Amino acid sequence: MQKVDPSTYIRSLKVFERVQLAAALGISYGHLNNLAYGRRHITPLYAARLERISDGRAPRYLALPEEWQEIWPELAEQLRSRPSANDGPASALKAA
Repeated sequence: MQKVDPSTYIRSLKVFERVQLAAALGISYGHLNNLAYGRRHITPLYAARLERISDGRAPRYLALPEEWQEIWPELAEQLRSRPSANDGPASALKAA
């Protein structure tokens, strides 16, 4: 499974899938499109929800690449303690 940032994930969906995703996230379709096209920034809450809804295809650490380790230190620790995978945030962990 290839992991992508939330914008790429949202833009890859068909319109009816975006409508369903917006409903699942508890936001409007317009707000979802604003997130997809960078007119709004995704919040940590929506990043975590999107990660769960997408079954990990849009991980939260790609949603907030500059600050995810501060927001979710337990995730950073968990990812440090397991063997790195090609699609994991290894480069982000090394940069910290």
